[in-house]
Amino acid sequence: MRRGATQTKQKYSERGRKVLRQVVWPSFMYVGITGTIGSGKAEATQILRRHGFVQYNTGDVLREIAAKRNIQATQPELRMLANELRREHGPEYLARELVKRCQRDTPKHAVFSSIRNIAEVRELRKLNGFVLVSLNAPREVRSERVLARGRRDGITTDEELMVEEDTQLEGSAHEPQLLDVMDAADVKVVNIGNLEEFEAILRDELDI
Repeated sequence: MRRGATQTKQKYSERGRKVLRQVVWPSFMYVGITGTIGSGKAEATQILRRHGFVQYNTGDVLREIAAKRNIQATQPELRMLANELRREHGPEYLARELVKRCQRDTPKHAVFSSIRNIAEVRELRKLNGFVLVSLNAPREVRSERVLARGRRDGITTDEELMVEEDTQLEGSAHEPQLLDVMDAADVKVVNIGNLEEFEAILRDELDI
């Protein structure tokens, strides 16, 4: 671990230490990414992809279903669709679809992004070698990152960020439950450094 990166690292949970002791590179490794808006989820996924991980994204599943149902693939519409699918098929439905695709493709290493419901975590833990990584950062840091993106997220003010985030934190069984998901993480990283420091932290935590 480089000295400049230590500020963004938290200690493993006991489960995290147990899981990571069992996962020895280059054995199978499946990593789930969760976290608050602007915490670095997309960047973490890209880092893992550069190191040979195949990406599976709940958003891809939603967009495919939305296209079949002639639903616009906007964030509000996709969120409503996700909640509807969880009610129809069970709260773990999206993760179950990702697991099916992963088992079909049999990649050695995979990253699952956009994990927002605790039932999805339970489903992904059926994969041997699964590790859940939670990302966070102070709201002012995340707000600066999100607003710098422009309209990519559909968020243009700090107030809009707060409203959007509040819809994801504590939902019912069929809605986003981000606080519960983040609490269940094996590895927790507070991402307040630059991208180089963040990558060093992530690689050190996952031993890649």
